[in-house]
Amino acid sequence: MIMKRLPPALCVLFACLIFVPAAWAQPRPHGGFREGFELNPNLAFFHFQSDAEINDELGGGFRFGYLYNPNQEIEFLYNGVTADDEVSLGETVDVTNLQVAYVYNFTSHGVVPYVTAGLGFTHADDSSPLLGSETDPVFGLGGGMRFFLGRVAYFRAEWRWNTFTGSGDVFTDGESFTFDEVSFGVGWRFPTR
Repeated sequence: MIMKRLPPALCVLFACLIFVPAAWAQPRPHGGFREGFELNPNLAFFHFQSDAEINDELGGGFRFGYLYNPNQEIEFLYNGVTADDEVSLGETVDVTNLQVAYVYNFTSHGVVPYVTAGLGFTHADDSSPLLGSETDPVFGLGGGMRFFLGRVAYFRAEWRWNTFTGSGDVFTDGESFTFDEVSFGVGWRFPTR
């Protein structure tokens, strides 16, 4: 479902780059932005550990961040995927990852390496009527790079490791599970100062 809506959404968001007012893109005295908002749609490849018994699959997501100084940011991320269940043929598992993350940017513009850590929830919904769905707290760590294509637009690549403990409906109760997300997307910043 996400994959059907993602291409039109990416096209609309990318078209918005053309209409960013020039005043928003003025360079700051020391380069980069002091404060601002950041929007980033992305494609994400989900790699689940073998104990999860879910096939690896391509999904999509969206991020919204607030830079409260040139190097520090709070980011809200939403990623989702529909993957095949390895145990029951023809069954699928919808996995949604929702997190609030702290991001530390090592530079403010150009090539921007960063590290991130987040807390949130992972929701899994198995299409099998025997399993149902569950929502578990998740902890994520990651890092990546932004490559600015101008003053506001950038390409972003990130790897994120996520861990959670199953609650028994879709994943084994009390067992720790991990999954990796490798995401690629375009984004832009809207400075507020």
